[in-house]
Parts: sequence; C-alpha cells; structure tokens
Amino acid sequence: MPPRNDTGKGKATSTDQAKAKSTSAPPPKKRKGGEAASSMNGCQAVAAVDTMRPQPPGQREFGINSIPPHMRDWYKHCRPKHIHPEGAIQERSVKAKYPAIWKGIQDLGLSYVFKNTGDINLNLVREFYVWFDPLDTEELVPIRGRLIDFSAKAICDFLGAPNVPMEPLEQFISRPTYRELRHTLCGVDSIDAWFRYKETNRHKRFPKKKTKAEAEVWLKLNNARLLPCNNDTLVSRVRTCVIYFLMTGQRVHVGHLIPHQMASVRTTHPTNRHLYGMMDLQLRIGGRPATFEERTELPADEDVNTPEQSDAEPIQSDGEEMVMMKMTNMMKSGERQRMTMLLN
Repeated sequence: MPPRNDTGKGKATSTDQAKAKSTSAPPPKKRKGGEAASSMNGCQAVAAVDTMRPQPPGQREFGINSIPPHMRDWYKHCRPKHIHPEGAIQERSVKAKYPAIWKGIQDLGLSYVFKNTGDINLNLVREFYVWFDPLDTEELVPIRGRLIDFSAKAICDFLGAPNVPMEPLEQFISRPTYRELRHTLCGVDSIDAWFRYKETNRHKRFPKKKTKAEAEVWLKLNNARLLPCNNDTLVSRVRTCVIYFLMTGQRVHVGHLIPHQMASVRTTHPTNRHLYGMMDLQLRIGGRPATFEERTELPADEDVNTPEQSDAEPIQSDGEEMVMMKMTNMMKSGERQRMTMLLN
C-alpha cells in the first residue's frame, strides 16, 4: 500500500497555505506511485484497467474516491443491516442432526458452504459491486488495479460448485409444477396457497410457516450462502424453485444465480438488500480483512468491518424473481438498452 499522504492534520490551519494543503488532491506524481504498487499484481491487468476504465489522476485506488460520481450515492448508502447470516454452516451439527441433508450437500457439489472464510471487508465488496456491470460481455470486473474474471464458469471453479446446464432451473422457475413443489416442501396433505401478484395473478411468494423441517434446513442453507437475504418469512419464487431442486437432488448452476442476485441489489434500496456472498466474494477478489492502517486512512463514515446500522426494517423487493427472468430474457435476445433502463 502506498505511504499515506500528509494531509496537514494536527497543524495550524489558519493560513491559506495550510487550508489548500488539507483540501487539495494529491499531486499526479503520487498517483504513479499507487499504480506501481498495484502493478505487483500483474502489469497487464493494470494496463487493461487503465485503458478500459481510467480513473482521474490523484485519486486513491480504494474507498469512495475510487467510485465514479454517478455511483457514489449508492456506495455511501449501501449499509446492509444484517451481515452475519453468511457465517459458515456448522457441518458437524448438520451431519449429526440431518445426515441425509449433509450427504445431499456433498452429492450436489455444495460443500463450500461449510467453509469459514473469516472477517468481512465490506468496503472491498461494495467497490466490487460498483464496478460490476451485468452488461459486460467480457465478464471482467476491474478493482484496485486488477481484473477479476467473473464469468459463471470462473465462479463455479472458485467455489468448487458444479458447472451444470442452467436451462432446467430457468424453465422450472418460469413454469413450475406447483402441486409437486408444494407437496415436496410441505407434505402431501398441504393446502398452502401462494401469494400472488394482484396485477397478473402470477405466483409470487410461498409461505414458510408450514414447511417441513427438511425444507427449513435447506432454506436456511440457501439464505445463508447460496442466495443471502435478510427476511425469509415469505420465500420468493426463485428461492422456492431452488430449494425444490436441492431437495429433489437436482444440481443448480450457482455461477448463473450469483450475477442475477447481485444485479437485483443494484436495482433496490441499498440499505435493505443483502450483498451477495461478502465473505466468498472478498476472497474471490483477492482481498483480506482490512489492516489498521487502512481503517485509519478511510473517512470516518467508511468503517470497513462495522457498517452503520439502520433502524429501518428490511423491505423485500417484490420483483427479485422478475429481475432474474427479465435479465435472462434480455441477455438471450440482446436487448441491452432495455436492461440498462431496468438497472437504472
């Protein structure tokens, strides 16, 4: 990390010279030093980042000054209320209480959910979300002088998840077998009804309170590590279909689900959404928990590991599954302009 610039703090600021020193941006020469430090990660990656998305001279390569102006408001207000549900699932407990579910997790290639990845560097993940572009056909994300391959295959390879066809799950989400799904989650005697959209009468969310114990365990697994969320009282259409696939031993394409989940975060109020896979994602980026020096260099409102808590209750988006299906259809038909309008 480049040495911290002297901002003039602790000195008299009554003179114009001291004020200018404390408020002006570092000179361009300091920027070159930052680039040189980042080049240790690969000269080609740095050159590609500078070419594709150049940053104004004098800015740091992390924190809010690295964020483009049109995304700074989102970055400042992105304070997820709940950051703990991503903790690794207790493998010993699951194996002892639910051996069949534990075996199912292994057979489905999802054993990575038991790994504990440590503390969360929240700012690193927020920066990644800012630079993540669902419309980027190259599926590369520039961050802190590096280019991260964020293709579906790369995600599966990193997590150790199976790279399986995505069409079966997409088709099931579009046209699920409602009766079989309800019987699998709640039992053959269940008469639980879906909550529907008033405008279209389309199935929207499934009630959790009468699901079987096995389904609740799979739901906790899904909400903790596969598709993290803050509230599971009503289970969205996408999550319900994913749980059905897992309970019936059908593999899901994790690398395909993750970008859709991340895109939905960008379309809703940032304080009410759970950033996908903060623990896994910071390791994928190549990050680690912030050092003491990095914490002190960040502004007071940019604390890395203790985000500001909001008193507002989390509000679930009614269109989580709609965002996923709309994005899938747009990507298949090449309607990039419509997707841009959706994400703005």
